[in-house]
Amino acid sequence: MISIFLVIGGLAVWRISTLFAKESGPFSVFVHIRRYFGSHTSSFHKTIFEGIKCIWCNSVWFGIAITAVWILSPTAAFAVCLPFAMSAVAIGIEKVYSL
Repeated sequence: MISIFLVIGGLAVWRISTLFAKESGPFSVFVHIRRYFGSHTSSFHKTIFEGIKCIWCNSVWFGIAITAVWILSPTAAFAVCLPFAMSAVAIGIEKVYSL
């Protein structure tokens, strides 16, 4: 059970981290989030902005959040992670076939 969740959760964390750090998302929601935190001068906003735009940084926080959900309810964690994991696999397949 834990090894399956590690794969599904890992793919989901990668996908969510990439969305926040690099992609625009539907209605450019992730662009707006990055712009909001990047446009403020307070150290709090700058710290959040630096964490959002770094996949290595934000993946730690998203990993912690998904692990907490899994500890509280494994079923809910699968429901949250599965769509993102499927998206990650689809993107990987597309990248392989577009070479």
